[in-house]
Amino acid sequence: MKRIFRIIPWLFVCSAIGWLLGCDPKDLPDGTADELQKKLTQNLEKVLRHSDVPVKELEKLQQREYTIVKLPLDGTPEKIEGTLNEFGKNRWDCFDVEKAAPTAEEPAGSLVVFCKRMPETPLRYVPQSLIGR
Repeated sequence: MKRIFRIIPWLFVCSAIGWLLGCDPKDLPDGTADELQKKLTQNLEKVLRHSDVPVKELEKLQQREYTIVKLPLDGTPEKIEGTLNEFGKNRWDCFDVEKAAPTAEEPAGSLVVFCKRMPETPLRYVPQSLIGR
């Protein structure tokens, strides 16, 4: 397991270097390539200095965020679909729906939608075989 923690900073370094090598500086506005290289170097130094950064990113792979959405049934199916699509654009995965009983505020009743998502982490773009999953 400790081997993974030594590999992750180098994975970031190699990815960043590969990205820089694949870029043609002629395609960028003047000074942008130098600015990108400077920012990349600063961020890589920060990651290597703070050894807990890769550990925190690995922990995010095992965490989930949850939210509960209440959708009134007096709307059109297109409106409900639009709301769910907005949640999908924000990486929410709606996994369960229940009908809530009508209330004074919502005489038609409502749908209670349960959604989950993984926290944002750059490691979600790394092949799982490289991080030991």
